[in-house]
Amino acid sequence: MQTVYAVFRTSIGARRAYSRLRGQLGPDARVALIEQPEALSHHVVPIQMTEARRGALIGALAVAGTIALILSLAGLLGAGPELAPARTSLLSVALGALLGGLAGALAFSSDSKARLRRLREHLRVKRPILIVSGGLGLERQLERFEPMRVGVLS
Repeated sequence: MQTVYAVFRTSIGARRAYSRLRGQLGPDARVALIEQPEALSHHVVPIQMTEARRGALIGALAVAGTIALILSLAGLLGAGPELAPARTSLLSVALGALLGGLAGALAFSSDSKARLRRLREHLRVKRPILIVSGGLGLERQLERFEPMRVGVLS
């Protein structure tokens, strides 16, 4: 599945392309017309276009590291094996990494990469964007509507 975008000069051209594409593309395709910068969210943009991976890594390292540090300090202070045997400590760090990664991915999913920032700039100057997800050849189909720019998101 491919996701492409097209930036239009006017909303009239974008709406015309939107209605025609909805009729032409099959039921598996998704077509979204975006006219406001706030509408360009993780609901219409593929997750790989966000900073979710980086967030997952940061979250996992932060939480697992904190848990490991707390368990290490507890061991130094004499709480030792009674507080958490090695197997329990390892499980705690692993679960912490999993939950921290999930929280980090969710937190960073709204952060966007450079291409999405440029698309938001187009929206700020009132240039609507059409995002289409579907089969191959979507770029050529969008180019028929004469947008300012056509590109691939994923």
